[in-house]
Amino acid sequence: MLLLGSVSCKERAKMAADTPSTKSLLDKILNAPTEEQYREALRQYGPVLAQDIDYLAQQSQSEQPTIRRHAARLLVTTLKGGALRVLRARVADTTDPQVFIIALSGLSHEPDATTLAQSRPQLLAAALADDDPLVLTAAIQIAGQAALPGIHELLARLLQHPSEAVRSAAVEAIAKVGVGPLEAQLKSVLQGATPSSTYPFVVLYRLLSNSDDSSMAAVFADSLKGISVSREADFFNGIQHSRKPWLRALLLELARGESRNRSAAFVTLTDWPDADTQRELVRSCLQRLEAAPPASSPERRHYLVELEPCRRYLGMRAGRNPFSWEEYDAALATAQQLFLATALPARADDPR
Repeated sequence: MLLLGSVSCKERAKMAADTPSTKSLLDKILNAPTEEQYREALRQYGPVLAQDIDYLAQQSQSEQPTIRRHAARLLVTTLKGGALRVLRARVADTTDPQVFIIALSGLSHEPDATTLAQSRPQLLAAALADDDPLVLTAAIQIAGQAALPGIHELLARLLQHPSEAVRSAAVEAIAKVGVGPLEAQLKSVLQGATPSSTYPFVVLYRLLSNSDDSSMAAVFADSLKGISVSREADFFNGIQHSRKPWLRALLLELARGESRNRSAAFVTLTDWPDADTQRELVRSCLQRLEAAPPASSPERRHYLVELEPCRRYLGMRAGRNPFSWEEYDAALATAQQLFLATALPARADDPR
């Protein structure tokens, strides 16, 4: 659907013969003095076309910094008309760190991207010192991909940057180069996150879930308070490959609780292969089944329907399809049998 006020690709293709008209539309984008005006002009213009590339190539070498930067940004948005060839030329010949890093970002998926990033270290270093968050975030991504010497020291500094977008780019870069000495700072990033923060939380949780620091359990637990469903999904997606004991303890606590994420915690633990975890899952299901309202209660059906993760898990352990909510007696019997088969003698200091 065409946005109001925008020019369709078909209309602009017809305008191709009228070069001044096309240039006039592009110039409105290229001369935009603010980011808001740039985005609005681009929205009205629409996608870059193949016939735009030659003009953008010229403008990417303009004497005006704003024009050449915006031209590079437009070239990055398309594969048409030899845009990649132009981006390679700018990486090789520009003396503008902003144009260099923007052009390089458009080549980040090319096979020689790392070589290109390392080809002009002075321009990359200048981009990494740029005050503009857009340029700096692109530079961080490139630096992480190139694994530059001293990258962890650089990322340690950038994790303190006032812009959340820059800090987020630093987190993404750490995922590429490894946590190294930055675990404590990543921990602080998570501790300082708010419900409205836009960090790459899947990455952040994944990196921190491999920690041997048992205090991370409390940090994770606190980070789950008052957050959105999508952030909770980031948490469970991020931790799925970790098997740290402290994480197991946290997940068991969540699975036994009454919070919104208890079912997701339970399902996550079903992938843990150790016998202790499986025994705790059986125990949890047994306790919940035994706590079911009596058959005469109008709440019984809803209660048992909500136990789907347990019914599914017990069915899997019994080598059959999930138990339906009506198969309460069979599910309870299975839980009792499994628990008796795997239960260990209780310790004197076990509070359960």
